[in-house]
Amino acid sequence: QFFNYDLWHQTYGQINNETCMQAVQAIQFRKQAYDYWMSQIQNMERSLSIYLKNSPYMEANFPRMMEAKTALQQAYVHAMMTDIETSLTRNLDATLWKCCFHDVIEIFRHIEPDKSSASGNIKAMIRTIIDDGEKFFLAFIRQLESAFGLDTRLYFNPNIYPPEITNVYMKYALLCAQHCYLNMGDLARYKENNMNGNDYSQARKYYLNARSLYPKNGKAYKQLAILACITHRRLDCVYYYVRALATTTTIQTDNIRQSLMSLFDEARRRLDMFEKDLSKDMKDREKKNERKIRSGNQKLEIWKRTDGSVCGTSTDENNSTTNNNGFDTSVSQQEVRIVSVDQLENI
Repeated sequence: QFFNYDLWHQTYGQINNETCMQAVQAIQFRKQAYDYWMSQIQNMERSLSIYLKNSPYMEANFPRMMEAKTALQQAYVHAMMTDIETSLTRNLDATLWKCCFHDVIEIFRHIEPDKSSASGNIKAMIRTIIDDGEKFFLAFIRQLESAFGLDTRLYFNPNIYPPEITNVYMKYALLCAQHCYLNMGDLARYKENNMNGNDYSQARKYYLNARSLYPKNGKAYKQLAILACITHRRLDCVYYYVRALATTTTIQTDNIRQSLMSLFDEARRRLDMFEKDLSKDMKDREKKNERKIRSGNQKLEIWKRTDGSVCGTSTDENNSTTNNNGFDTSVSQQEVRIVSVDQLENI
């Protein structure tokens, strides 16, 4: 029932409708179409790599590179829509992100300005790639919704229960849509870095949408943890890393554990430094008070409570009161009385 008739007609020509109704042959046709698009993807990847190696930042080469990238994106979409189960098993969506967006953006980011006469337009080219990626992934999500009967917006409303998944293909489509939102979150991070900004609210929104679509997958929590680490929200970072480890979907747990250990080690180092600075500051204050008392710049007041206990405070010339010799100064004036000079000799 998920056989793409239009795609088959476009690729192999007209076929008999009675043959299409047979499940075994439909699966075979789908496999053949999938293999065809995979071979096309390999050829298009080689073409795109050639454009990326030959000065893609030049004004004449950039449109050609974008055309090759767009054709490769559409080939990936055809392959995933033909057999979404096999595509997710082979991580075809991750390969799409890496080949068409991640690697391309990284190449432009590492271009040295002195090697390009149009170095001022590199940021504009990166922005064009990012905008094209956002439009592409949004269109892909709408295509998944139309093909598999999904409505991702229902999963983002916290006041209602998310719709039930009736078959395994809806689950695959939902997981693929989640990956699209994760990719859009990464694109939003690239966009903010390209503008030298620090507002990652749009990226966080995409990551939260991805988490709402499929909470059992830990990739969304991992990306939220990375974003929290970038914005120096370390407590949120620990929380999201722990949530990523608690999910049922298998992810790279070793990297998450290593990141958690790095956060804990950093917190331990900060605590040790704080304790050392605090101890040093207290010793410096004690030495400063002792020097003031010995030089006569600080007066020592001795107070005696009505119960016979003695307390003392030291007051400098600026009328600032500090505790001296461990005496307790947290008493009110009603509890103490001033001791005369004659009585001090008997204390």
